[in-house]
Amino acid sequence: MGRVQRLSMGILGMDEWAHSAGGALRGWPALAPWLALVLLVAPPTWAGTLLVDVLDVGQGDAIFIQSPEGKTVLIDAGPRKANVVAELRARGVTGLDLVVATHPHSDHIGGMEQIVNEFPIGTYMDSGQSHTTATYRDVMEAVEEHGVPYVRAEKGQRIQLGSEAVLWVLWPGKIYLNGTRSDHNSNSVILRLEHQGHCVLFMGDAEAETEQRLLAQRPAPCEVLKVAHHGGEHSTTGRFLGAFQPRIALISVGDNGWGHPTEETLGRLSKRSIEIHRTDLAGTIRLLSSEAGIQVQESIVAIPHVLSEVLPALDDRQDSPTITADREPDTPRASWREVHRARRTSRRLRREERRERR
Repeated sequence: MGRVQRLSMGILGMDEWAHSAGGALRGWPALAPWLALVLLVAPPTWAGTLLVDVLDVGQGDAIFIQSPEGKTVLIDAGPRKANVVAELRARGVTGLDLVVATHPHSDHIGGMEQIVNEFPIGTYMDSGQSHTTATYRDVMEAVEEHGVPYVRAEKGQRIQLGSEAVLWVLWPGKIYLNGTRSDHNSNSVILRLEHQGHCVLFMGDAEAETEQRLLAQRPAPCEVLKVAHHGGEHSTTGRFLGAFQPRIALISVGDNGWGHPTEETLGRLSKRSIEIHRTDLAGTIRLLSSEAGIQVQESIVAIPHVLSEVLPALDDRQDSPTITADREPDTPRASWREVHRARRTSRRLRREERRERR
C-alpha cells in the first residue's frame, strides 16, 4: 500500500464561541493543542458544496459529513445492527479524518467498534463520559489498539475542515452537568457546523439543562437543527427554538417504545413553521450547503460504483498544508483511560465533600 499522507488539524480554544448575526466570531481565540490527523483527501462530489448525510440507522444516530475539500467526519455510528461501515463504503469512503461519539449510549456507539476496526481514523473525540457497558469498553479498547489519537471534546474547540468549513464544539464545558435526568445525555458533544454563511447544529441527546447552558452564551441563530434525542420530550424547548431560530429540523429516529418523536416536540417545531424531515419516514436525509443555499434531499441511496469514482486512490492523494499551534511539541496528550480515571476521581472527591457537609 502507498504511503499515508498526514496533516495537522488545528483545534482552537475560545473563551466566547458566540457569533454575530453576520457570522463573525467575537472574542480572541487562544490556540490550544493541535491534533495530528491522517489526511484522507478526496475531491468533493460537488465543487464548493458541503454534504451532510443523516443516515437511516433506525432508533439511533449516525451522521456523515464531507467538506468541499474532502475532509470526512462521522458523528456517532448508530446501534450495533446498523451497518454504517457499508453505508460509508458505498459513498467511497476509505478513511475518516474525525470520528465523534456524542455520548456512550449504545444507539449512538453500537456500531462504533466496527468503524474503528475497518477505517483509518485521524482523531477520535468523545464527551469524556465513561460507561460501564461492554459496548463502551470494546469501542475504547479498539481506539487504543489501533493507536487512534484521542481527545475529549470541550466547549470552544475549533476544528477546521479545509478552508471553507469549520466545526465548533459548544458542549460539554470544563465542568460536567451532574444530577440531571440523564448525565450522559446532558453532557453530549454538541457541534456547530458552519459553511458559506450556513449553519447546522448537532445536538446529540442533549436535554433541557444543556439547552439552558447554551442559551446563557447568547447563541447566534442556526438554520438547520439536528434535533436532540430523536425528538424526545426532554429536549428542543420553546426557548431553545426561539434563540436558534432553525428553519429546518432533521430527526434521526426508528421504531421505539419511547414515543419518539413525541407530539410535544413535533408540536413545538410545527408551531414555528419549521420544516421537519424524519429518517423513519424519509430514509437517509441529505443536506447540501453551497453559496446557492441549503438543499434537503430525502430517501438517499448511495451507489458505490458511481460515488467511488470521485475518490482517488490513496497513492494519488496530495499533501495538504500543515496547521500548527503555539504549543510545546512534546506536551503529552492524555489518553482516554487517563481522562476517565481523572473524572472518576473527581466524582469520588465530590461525594466525600457532600458526606462531610452532612
